[in-house]
Formats: sequence, structure tokens, C-alpha cells
Amino acid sequence: MKVACSTRPVGRADIIPVAVICALGVGLPLWMSVASGAVGVPGNDDWVYMRAAGGLFRSGTPDMVGHTAASIGQLVLSQPFLWLSGGAPWAFTAFGLVMGLIGLVATYLLARSYLNTGMAVLATVIIVVFPGFLRETGSFMTDVPCYALIMLSLLLGTRFLIVSRSLPSLAAGLAAGLIAFSIREFALAAPIAILICAWATSHVNERRWLLVLALLSGLGAIAILRAAMAVPGAGPPAPFDLKRITGVGASMLTFSAVLLPALVLATARWRHEIRPAHLILGAGIAALLVAAPVTPFIGNLWQSNGIAGDLLLAGNRSLLIGPGAWVVSWLISVLAGILVCALAMMWIDHQLRSVRTLESARAWVIRFAQGQQALLFLFVVGYISELVLYAPVGSIIDRYLYPIVPPAAILLLGGVRLDSAFARSHAGAHAALAWLALSAFVISANAFAYDAARFRAGEAAVGLGYDARTVDAGYEWVGSHGVGPISGKPNDGDFNWYDKFWSSFRPCAVLSNSELGSPSLALIQADMAAYRQYLAFGPDQPLYLYGARASGCPPPPGS
Repeated sequence: MKVACSTRPVGRADIIPVAVICALGVGLPLWMSVASGAVGVPGNDDWVYMRAAGGLFRSGTPDMVGHTAASIGQLVLSQPFLWLSGGAPWAFTAFGLVMGLIGLVATYLLARSYLNTGMAVLATVIIVVFPGFLRETGSFMTDVPCYALIMLSLLLGTRFLIVSRSLPSLAAGLAAGLIAFSIREFALAAPIAILICAWATSHVNERRWLLVLALLSGLGAIAILRAAMAVPGAGPPAPFDLKRITGVGASMLTFSAVLLPALVLATARWRHEIRPAHLILGAGIAALLVAAPVTPFIGNLWQSNGIAGDLLLAGNRSLLIGPGAWVVSWLISVLAGILVCALAMMWIDHQLRSVRTLESARAWVIRFAQGQQALLFLFVVGYISELVLYAPVGSIIDRYLYPIVPPAAILLLGGVRLDSAFARSHAGAHAALAWLALSAFVISANAFAYDAARFRAGEAAVGLGYDARTVDAGYEWVGSHGVGPISGKPNDGDFNWYDKFWSSFRPCAVLSNSELGSPSLALIQADMAAYRQYLAFGPDQPLYLYGARASGCPPPPGS
């Protein structure tokens, strides 16, 4: 059974929108990487994958040093880049940028399968303005490659369902989903959704091949899990803690906030269908989401004092987003949460009207699974379900949400028109997009500048005679240079939470965002203009380098 496509085919008119989107989503992080000197510089958690990929390139053995993400697919995919660069660090930045490019092109083409050009642009730009996405695109983090391959998987699955019923397209879509699964386990929702929709819309003579592909996909997923578990250094999952489920509320608020431009347009489209009861229920559910988390956003990337906040270095960073602006952002996220919940209540209400008996429920399920947008809906629901199941054994953070943002935006924007009836809603959507874009720029620009400045300070400490393995120039520096067995137990003289990661680490030179008052430290250098807060503009930001007065450490210069 073929589902008819309601949009005109992709053509030459789509070249310019794709080029502009790629210039924003890939050109900006490339420029920021070069301008800041952050090409090949680790940021956030990507030092783990850099070590593992580098080890695989040099010796054939990756070392994941205690992390639990699959990521084996990324380690393999990055090898051609390392071969081309001769193992130079710029390969990691190049890999991230190429995967970002693939992701954005696939997202736009996926959106165009369901939407007109203008709405497809919006559905794609929404992921670009997700605060922190630009920095991740210029890094070796696993989130952007996983997102890119999921979008490619959904695109190929959509082509099978809507365009051609070509089994090679289906097989390629499942393969892309499995490769994404080999990077992050949450990606399994994509091939599962594709298989469900393919079966629901299949002819009898297609089902034998579908069973074969489903079996091969299952065996592939098992093989990937076994390979990931066999990677040297892989750590166990965190202990089960049901209290972590409260993070689901904050993650849904973050998800809603990023979707706000599409939510405004969708609410305008359905304004005559949304009843007071829907809004009241939506507000009640949103209130529960607000009550559960400690902070308005789930965090890690989208934070008022930058990516990962104060977890990357000793001392306190300056705020990027002031308290007043942060409160406004919190209120906006609550509004977005209310809109999401109200629209969900309206949709459920409409669907329940046609379900009165078990037979009508069965008919509805079949009809829905054969619908044009079933694939995206099932993927979003499946992915969110995986996050909820994961929450008690890990921490949900904002970058895990990348893959569900464009499909959710596509679902919301279906049927939105570019006419005068939607004039006000378009102004509201533009305002929401501007708010997200400003947040995204200041966070990413700061991250590039901050990461590069800390790396330069670490190199300066080595230039003063300190062994790189005794320099605490931040979480990524310590992780990148650590040797010996993984510990997890505090060492004598630790200054930061990550100092205990390596049992052999001894902090002899300590970098800080702010002045430290410890009597065991002597100030070596205060660089009051280590970097500019927003890379190209903003106030100068300081970094302080201290030497430890401790046995086994060289005396601080000048002491």
C-alpha cells in the first residue's frame, strides 16, 4: 500500500535553502573553530572518544576509559579521517562537521517529504538553533553523528513508505539506523519504527523480505551490543536510582522550548479545536513538569554559565545569560510546555472520539500505522520511551534530544500555511526563533573560546616545566593525558571532581576560572584576557594558573 505524498518533489528551488542551512549549521562552527583555535581541541566528553579512536588508529585497540555509550560505530567511521590526517587532531573536528552536514541535508530532505519549502526550512533550522548544537558539530561528541544517521535512516524509510516501495531503500534505512545504534543505543527507535510502518503498509508478497530484514536487523543489533561491551575500558552502568526519573520533566521542558517556533504555528492552526479543557489539562501537566526538576532546563549544554557550567574547571565561570534573562527563558519554557501538553490533549481527545469498541480501536491502530506521518510519530514516541527507561540508570541531558526535535517539528508544522491568517503566529514564531538563535550563539561562541583558552593554558603550564600528566587544565585535559588504571577514589591533593578519575594523577599545576584561596597553591600567572566571553566580542575573561606546594611537585616558578 503506497501512501500519497502531498508536497511537490524536491528540485532546484531547494538548493538555496539547503546551502543557507548548511552555511549556518556547518559554516559557523567551522569559522568558530578556526577563529578560536579550537580545531582538534577536546570539549566536554569527546576526549573519551578521541582517545578511543586514536588508539584504534594507532594500535588497533580502542580504550573507552570507563564510559558506557556504544560509540563503536563512530570509532570505526572516523578511521578514514584519521588516515587522511595522519592521526592529526583536526580529523576529529572534520568528522564532526561532515556528520553535521549529512544530518542537516537529510533533515531538510526528510522535512520536504512532508512539508512545503518554508516549513521544511523551519523544521531544519530548529535543530541548528538548539543551544550547544553548533559547538557539538565542531567536536567529536557522539550526539551529532547519531542524530545525522537517524535522520538519514528516517529519510530512507520515508522514501520506501511514501515514494518507491524499494526494498534497497528499506534495507539502507535499517542499516543507517543500526549504524546510529552503534554510536548511541537510543537510535534503535528508528529501525523499529521503520519496520512497524513497513509491515503495516506491506503487500503479502513483501512480508517474507520484511521478515528477513527484521531478523537481520535484530542480529545486527545483538552483534553491536556484544562488540560495544567488549571494548576495553567500558564501564558498568550507573546504579539504579528511581529518583532520576524526575529528569524526564526537565528534559520535556527543554524539548518544548526548542520546539517553540513550530508550537506557535501549530497552535494557530488548531486554535479553533483547542478547548479550555485542553489548556487546563496542559497547564496542569506542565506544572508537574516544572515541579519535578531543580532547574528549568535539563542542562549540560543549555546553561546560564555555559556548556557544562563549572564542571570543566576549578573556580566559577562568568554568567553568559544574566539572571533576568534566564528567568525569562524559564518562563518561555513553561509556556512551551503548556502548548505541547495542550496540543497533546487535543490530539488524544480527537482520536478517542472514533474509538468506542475493541474493533474500532483495532481499526484505528491499523489506519494510523498506515498513515503518512506514522513513521515520525512512532519514532518520537519510541525514542522518548527509551529515554524514560534509561533515566533511572543514567542522567538524561539536553543533547540526547537532538534526534526527536526535527521529526516533532515536522509533525507540528503539517498543514501550516503561509497566508495572512497566520500573520501573527509567524511573528511569534520568528520571535521564538530569534530567542533560540541568540541563546545558541552566545553558548556556542563562548564554548569554542573557553575550550581553546583552557587548552592553551595547559600547554603554557607544560612550557613552564610541568609534566602534562600533572596539569589540571580542565576535565578534558586531565582525561586526555591521564595514564594508568581508572580509579574513582579520591587522591591526595585533589581539587576537582575529575582529578580522582586516574589513580596516578597528581595536580601540580592547577588552572582556575577564578581566584582560589587554598594555602597549598601559589599563583603563577593571572591572564586577565585569556579569551573573550563571546569569542569575537564581549568582556575579557580571566584564567588563573596555580602551582601546588606539595611533595612530588616541582616548586612553583617564582616561589
